[in-house]
Amino acid sequence: IRSLARIERGEKLGESQADTGETLLPRRRPKDGLLNFKESSRNVYDFIRALTRPYPGAFTMFNGIQILLWNASLIDVPIQKSPGEVIQSVYSPIPEACGIAVACGDGFIILNEIEYNEKIYKGPDIIAQFPKGTKFGL
Repeated sequence: IRSLARIERGEKLGESQADTGETLLPRRRPKDGLLNFKESSRNVYDFIRALTRPYPGAFTMFNGIQILLWNASLIDVPIQKSPGEVIQSVYSPIPEACGIAVACGDGFIILNEIEYNEKIYKGPDIIAQFPKGTKFGL
């Protein structure tokens, strides 16, 4: 209510921000979504979650084709496998929980939804498309 009188008089409200000379953050580029499976499983999982819809998505490569990673599950179990390698199929009575276990730097994640060749693969469909031993990455 105190501000209404000032507005009626044409006064500006608030204070100008000081120019600190700081640069603006750089603009996000598509290459910023490239996932590095050498990171910890927690970092890989968080990266996928941070870039999921409505954002452009985290991605990796398979046979020279970009794969978008839309949904994953974190399994906090240490494992020593080659990062980016599919180490096991994961089955569940809940179709959305099915997927493929992919090795990371210190453990693994389960990919539950991906986009490959303009088709969405979820749960059991991912298992059929990417068997054990498949290698993701550049």
